Amino acid sequence: MSGVVGHAFLALTLGAEAIRRSGAGGSMVFIGSNSGLGAIKGQAAYGSAKAALHHLVACLGPELGPHGIRVNAVAPSFIRNPALSRVLSEQEWDEVASLIPLGRPAYPREIAGAVLFLISDLASHVTGQTLPVDGGLSRILQLPSLPWNRD
Repeated sequence: MSGVVGHAFLALTLGAEAIRRSGAGGSMVFIGSNSGLGAIKGQAAYGSAKAALHHLVACLGPELGPHGIRVNAVAPSFIRNPALSRVLSEQEWDEVASLIPLGRPAYPREIAGAVLFLISDLASHVTGQTLPVDGGLSRILQLPSLPWNRD
């Protein structure tokens, strides 16, 4: 097992054991992706790895819950950060924004906010979940132009 899932599995194995031994309980949050929530053209390998991570979280949340350990993930889509800004032009950012129901990509602080929520006591009854933080993008169903969805 390697890559995204291997690293998460190792973190869960070692981290969960350390948390369990402490007796204090705790929370582990992983960064998934919108690409792991559904089929996206050109994202087969990356999306499959992230889908596996989401499934690992779904399986281990209930398994580790009796030990007081919560396991969750955040699944962002487009994040307006320096790495993506080196790849996307302003015109491409505008195209991305037009696809997102909230009208813009996320900022890193918004992803961090979701992680902070999941590790906080505010989420003390949340485990085994993947939280999309994507401006509603994962809830959009793309259809061809059909009589009932033409403008």
